[in-house]
Amino acid sequence: MAGQKWILLCLWLLERGQHSSYHHCERGDHYRDLHSALLRGKLFEFTLLLMNIANLPQNYHWWWQSFFVGGSSALWVFVYCIWYYATRLQIQGFVSSMLFFSYSFLACVVYGLLTGTVGFVTAYAFVRRLYR
Repeated sequence: MAGQKWILLCLWLLERGQHSSYHHCERGDHYRDLHSALLRGKLFEFTLLLMNIANLPQNYHWWWQSFFVGGSSALWVFVYCIWYYATRLQIQGFVSSMLFFSYSFLACVVYGLLTGTVGFVTAYAFVRRLYR
């Protein structure tokens, strides 16, 4: 809760044009780093769990499966973007809607590539260590 208030305070200070107050918001990097570490930890655990289940019958085609397990969260982020567009945004016009969905899609593709890579590297290290 305190982290949300700190971020809102930083946004409020930046919106008011008090750029000299930006040094008060440096603490926000720690929250981003913590969130990133938690995301990576959950990706490690989830990928290892599913790869362990997949490798029980000695499935040697695990590469793409590990990538898609890690990158599947991008699908949920895009579904959330659609929900957010339908319920919260007041965008009118075809071009504005197209811009929103195209940028959301590109951001989700990048997010999926990053999380898929983390999933693959985790599964690769796991399989390498398992069959050493």
